[in-house]
Amino acid sequence: MTEPARYRLAASVVVQDPDGRILLAREADPRVHGKINLPGGHVDPGEIVSDCALRELQEETGLPAILSGLLGVYMNSGGVNVVSAGKADTTHTIPGEEIFECCWMLPEEIRNLPDVGILRPGKMGIIVSDSQSGRILPLDVIRALEPEEWENESAAHTSAADHREAPDGVAEGQLRVPHVLQSFRSGLHPRPDISSLRRPL
Repeated sequence: MTEPARYRLAASVVVQDPDGRILLAREADPRVHGKINLPGGHVDPGEIVSDCALRELQEETGLPAILSGLLGVYMNSGGVNVVSAGKADTTHTIPGEEIFECCWMLPEEIRNLPDVGILRPGKMGIIVSDSQSGRILPLDVIRALEPEEWENESAAHTSAADHREAPDGVAEGQLRVPHVLQSFRSGLHPRPDISSLRRPL
C-alpha cells in the first residue's frame, strides 16, 4: 500500500501600501543568510490558518492588519503555503527578534533582486505576479468543519446557513471567524484536496 503524501502547512501574507509596495521581511535565521521573504510561518498545532498569518505578521513586522482575501494556495512535494492578501492602516513596522529588517518594495523591484537574496525566489516571483493580477478569492473559499459537521449532513447544512450570515459591521470578504481558513492543521498532513484552488504556475 502506497503511503499518502504528507505536507507541512505554512501561512503567509501579502500586504501592499497605497503605492503598491509589498511588505517583506529579511530573515535573521543564519540558515537563510538574511534573505527576504513574505511575512509568515508554520501553523502551530490547533491554530487557525488565518490566525497564524496575522500572528506571524505581527511577530515579524509589528504591523496590525486584517485579511482581505485569499491570494492562493501554493504547494510542492513537501509543503502547502496558504497566502492571503492583507490590508493595514500604517506602514510603520517594528522588526521582530527573528527579522533583521522590514522593507517595502515595488513588485518590479522584487523581480530585479538577485535570486540569491530571496528565500525561494521561484515561489516569490509567482506570488508577486499573482498579487498584481487583481484576482483575490473570498476568505471563505477555505472552510473548517467540526467532526460532527464532517460526518453529519444536517449539521453541515446548519453550518452553511450560519456561515453565510456576516456579523454586523463586518464587510464580506473580511470575515475572520473560526470557520474561515481553518481547514488545515499544522504538522504533517494527508494530502489536501485543493484542486479547485490551484492556479496555473
